[in-house]
Amino acid sequence: MYSDVILLTAQTLINNPDIPLDQFGATQERAFGKNTAEYSVLRSIAIAWLYDSAENTREAVQKYILHEEKEEWYAAHFLFQLIFSLRNGSTKNQAAQVEHLGTFRSFTKEEHWRTGDGTLSYVVRAWMSFYDAFDYGSTIHNAVKQQGNTTLNCILAGALADAMYGCENYYVKKQYKVEDIFAICITSMMRYIRSTEKNAYSLPKTMHWAMWINTIG
Repeated sequence: MYSDVILLTAQTLINNPDIPLDQFGATQERAFGKNTAEYSVLRSIAIAWLYDSAENTREAVQKYILHEEKEEWYAAHFLFQLIFSLRNGSTKNQAAQVEHLGTFRSFTKEEHWRTGDGTLSYVVRAWMSFYDAFDYGSTIHNAVKQQGNTTLNCILAGALADAMYGCENYYVKKQYKVEDIFAICITSMMRYIRSTEKNAYSLPKTMHWAMWINTIG
């Protein structure tokens, strides 16, 4: 389900970049039912890869994440800025200085956000998994060990790692596989559909799994 949220967001905005908000929301609701905080944050991953300017990316996040609560608003804004910054060449320390009513680094130092159960806490722990890693695979291995929803941990951390390192030809150990493993490498798929103009939502998931991640014992 997580991968479908990211894919449908990408497909919709690629095919209709100026889609009215009510139509976008109706498309998401038909596919997934009631919105959740996790879905709002996942949409920001797709949006962070769709635009070439920070201004256009921010406008799309503000319009299309469909947030309902303050925390998911913070989480989505920090996540898109981190991904956009990293994929445009920032170091980890530079990226951590992105701001949304305060620097992201300041949030990572607060115990409340490091140990909480909300979406911003998930983004903070994803950053910790990524910051302490040296490549894509080690990021995923770190994320699996974090508290909470393992799949969500890996998707968020993987999105950060992929923005800096890419995820092609990295190995994730078999014991670290998660239920929606396809979604972990979704940002490489985003690069693919941008370059080929293919319909993201119709591409078979097994194809992406085979192309972007290898599993070993």
